[in-house]
Amino acid sequence: MSIAELLPTELRMEDLPERAWPREEIIDGSLHVTPLARAGHQYIAGCLCAALLAVVPPELVVLPGVNVLRRGETDRLLIPDVAVIQRSALAENPVAVRPEDVYLAAEVISPSSRATDLYLKRELYAEWGVGSYWVVDPVAREVHRFGSRDLSDWLAEVDLGVWA
Repeated sequence: MSIAELLPTELRMEDLPERAWPREEIIDGSLHVTPLARAGHQYIAGCLCAALLAVVPPELVVLPGVNVLRRGETDRLLIPDVAVIQRSALAENPVAVRPEDVYLAAEVISPSSRATDLYLKRELYAEWGVGSYWVVDPVAREVHRFGSRDLSDWLAEVDLGVWA
């Protein structure tokens, strides 16, 4: 059965093809498709990865984009630009990690993703218990930090001089 034959509320992660482009996320059974972002966006995401790699403790790993899947009556699949996850979550080499294995999810705002990144994804990550969610705004040159993660730990050491 192809994706075109399914009703949007029936989509599951297994229905998506494995490929790098376009980015396909599922929110409450509906497919959200976005192209890869511009080079400046990718540059900032790469710099954020590097900054996190410089200070991340050994029990965590930094990933540039990873499927974060919450199973339920309908699947919810998000792909943050950068994620810090528990190293133990890599043991099974999963296609997707569980939200409870995500220590930090970060998005770099694109013009088309502003509302989704600042509001919808923020709500979903909070609902899922992801401890920290950062939204990097290249236009305002600021980082919005959400969540309950204590910034007195290693996250406070992250050098966010990521502006292109």
